[in-house]
Amino acid sequence: MTDHMSPQQIYQEHGFYLVKNFIPRVLANYLKEILHTLRVTNQLGNGDAQVENSFTVYGNPAFDTFGYLSTSSFSQIIGKPLSFTYTYSRVYLNNAALLPHIDRAECEHSVTLFLGGNYSQLWPIWMQQDNKDPEAVVLEEGDCVVYQGNKLNHWRDHFEGTDYYQLFMHYVEAEG
Repeated sequence: MTDHMSPQQIYQEHGFYLVKNFIPRVLANYLKEILHTLRVTNQLGNGDAQVENSFTVYGNPAFDTFGYLSTSSFSQIIGKPLSFTYTYSRVYLNNAALLPHIDRAECEHSVTLFLGGNYSQLWPIWMQQDNKDPEAVVLEEGDCVVYQGNKLNHWRDHFEGTDYYQLFMHYVEAEG
């Protein structure tokens, strides 16, 4: 069904679009190592209201630069000019779970980019549009999913690995 649809059509119909190999694994690993270094040097916060068993950071300069530079790519995917708002990064730890939620207004269009980690199986993020059945989105290192953050309910079940490094990038419509 989605084989003949453009990314914009898929995004509009499902509320999200999976981008395989958005960045090469070597770049994903580089960004993961930045986050890991922040972790081991105690420069990350301990959890947040959505995920207690994690480490987090808002607006790291390297991640913000990457998010800003990625704006045009995501604008093309959704078919509208975007403005970058902010990044948030999280290291999920064993047994962490992301509670079902809808993002705030500054997250009109959100991106979840998987950077890597220590796990035995890939860990899906669930997306649910209105009253439709939830859809599991599985990311490999360097993959991302672009989604309507402030409209789509999304969550993750309990993580069974050791750690999982994630970069979130958030955008609003430039002409909205």
